[in-house]
Amino acid sequence: MTEDQTPALGDIRLMRSGDVLVLHPGATDRMDWPRIWDAAGVAFTRGATILRAAE
Repeated sequence: MTEDQTPALGDIRLMRSGDVLVLHPGATDRMDWPRIWDAAGVAFTRGATILRAAE
């Protein structure tokens, strides 16, 4: 996920064990970041891995 591109929120929510969501620099600056973070929390509880890419 980047400042300019992100998967659909529904796709993020469906992530599960074995899936990886990578947050690149600038991703948290998006206007829709709170909704994305909520979806990422659902994915995390389903077992997905969430990583922050190096700057």
